[in-house]
Amino acid sequence: MPGPKKSSAKKIKIAEDTAKALDLRRAGLRIRDIANKLGRSASWVQLAITSFCERHPIEKLNEYRTHEIERQEEIIATHWAKRSDPKSAKVIQDSSKLLMQLKGAGGAHTVELQGALAITDGAHDALLSNLARLAAAVGAGEGDPPPGESGGT
Repeated sequence: MPGPKKSSAKKIKIAEDTAKALDLRRAGLRIRDIANKLGRSASWVQLAITSFCERHPIEKLNEYRTHEIERQEEIIATHWAKRSDPKSAKVIQDSSKLLMQLKGAGGAHTVELQGALAITDGAHDALLSNLARLAAAVGAGEGDPPPGESGGT
């Protein structure tokens, strides 16, 4: 009986690396760090995670989405104190855009955010523009304090 085909071994390695990538992403690692750990390119890791999400049940996707939302919110909270730094302002802006995508604000449907605000397909571009403007203002030290904090000290 012939041994396993090379393509089978390759498929197994891809499946193993994809599973590891998902676990590491859930643990909070960045795509670049995952790529370094697996000896893969960052684009391969991103594609593997995206492809997995497209092929698997909604329960797993919701679990991954929930984790990613929490991670992006933590990133924003961490950088908020340094919002006058242009790099931190950019991180806040990028994470805010990703949060909107994760919460469905970029789709062709209405999504509830924080139980009160509804964003429709027609309004999301305006919101992205406003977020970009806010991030620029924050970068210049002119932004509002984060939600829940008073404006004065």
